[in-house]
Amino acid sequence: MSIETPIIDSINETKPKIKRLKKRKLEGIKIFETAIYAKDANPKIIIDAPA
Repeated sequence: MSIETPIIDSINETKPKIKRLKKRKLEGIKIFETAIYAKDANPKIIIDAPA
């Protein structure tokens, strides 16, 4: 399942989402975190995770 999420300027708003994903142990979370903290030029973050 591919999820597209707009980058959020506030890391604080993103942290709860990351924690929930970690609890579910979804694959691709490392890519998700890296894209957020690296603040890539891409306007969207794509997460590939099992449904």
